[in-house]
Amino acid sequence: MQVILRKSVEKLGHAGDTVKVAAGYARNYLVPRGLAFPAGASSANRVAQEKKASETRLARARDEAVRLAAKLDGASLTFAERAGEEGQLYGSVGAERIAEGLAEMGHPVQRRHVQLEEPIKALGVYDLEVRFHPEAVARVQVRVVQE
Repeated sequence: MQVILRKSVEKLGHAGDTVKVAAGYARNYLVPRGLAFPAGASSANRVAQEKKASETRLARARDEAVRLAAKLDGASLTFAERAGEEGQLYGSVGAERIAEGLAEMGHPVQRRHVQLEEPIKALGVYDLEVRFHPEAVARVQVRVVQE
């Protein structure tokens, strides 16, 4: 059965793609969840409308992300933490704490935007990225000092 994807589906295709899938998969999973609709002659107009709306939404989201990144770029955060003699923290500073610190500064950031491979567990200065969008990245400096 031919369907047109309304949203990107992992291992199947992106929004607007026409793909061939098993009839049961389309009928029982894709169509009821609003991920796709059956391909047909009347669906070409529908695809064009949805694609245009999607592009507009994506452009608006990208513009907002670029604006937030420009506002946040160069910000600096300082965390006072308890640490041992060798500079190892008793706890850690993770993406969630960094996001909360940025929110307190007036920059609402979600934890998933903070690019931190593993929590900070030592005193020091760390440069990290806050990625709102592939085209919108802000660089933030995080200082972890002894309490």
